[in-house]
Amino acid sequence: MSAVTLPTHQHLSDLRGAALLNLPDWSGVRRVNLDGLGLDALPEREAAPDLTAFSVYDNALTGVPGWVWTRPELRTLNLSANRFTALPDALGDLRELRMLDLGHNELVGLPDVFGGLGRLAFLYLSHNRLTELPVDEGTFNACPVR
Repeated sequence: MSAVTLPTHQHLSDLRGAALLNLPDWSGVRRVNLDGLGLDALPEREAAPDLTAFSVYDNALTGVPGWVWTRPELRTLNLSANRFTALPDALGDLRELRMLDLGHNELVGLPDVFGGLGRLAFLYLSHNRLTELPVDEGTFNACPVR
């Protein structure tokens, strides 16, 4: 029987999908990409404190682990094409976030935290159940979503 060889620490972020799921420890992973795996839950593994990208596009998730909301260096968050109905207020703690994709979910509302996301350049909300956008420090105007 041969031993499993794990990639060296600096190359962990190059792993994605099933290869990433097979790792017993994500402590050195700075970019999580689990797109299109049909997941309805995520494993109990915590990524590096300096996580910069988290993408779980095209799964069947209704939530993500709480540690995702505590990563201050997170710049890209892709939760699109899942089954999210709500997001926590902790989303507002991701002050470095530049891209947030929430499209193709079942969101009926959004937390009123977008005023704190001053670096956010791209926000995708299409194909949800939203009827209005939050009003937070003038970030969005209260208007019906069409």
